[in-house]
Amino acid sequence: MKNLTEEQRIREIDESAHLFDPETVEAAKYGPAACTAQEMTYRAAVEAVQKGISPKMMEARAVVKALLHGQD
Repeated sequence: MKNLTEEQRIREIDESAHLFDPETVEAAKYGPAACTAQEMTYRAAVEAVQKGISPKMMEARAVVKALLHGQD
C-alpha cells in the first residue's frame, strides 16, 4: 500500500465519492475504520455481493450515478 498523507487519502476518496452512497464515503473518510479509496471500493463491492447485487448491476448503478452527478 502506498504511503498517503491524510489530505491525499481524502482527495482520492472524493474523486470517486459520486459512485457511492454518502454513508460509505463518510465511513471511509472519518469512521472508526477509515480507509483509502481503494479499500472503500473493495468494501462496497463485497457488501454489494453479500446483498446479492451482481458486479454488472453494481457497474450499471455506478454509471447512472456518474451521469446524474455530471448534471449537477
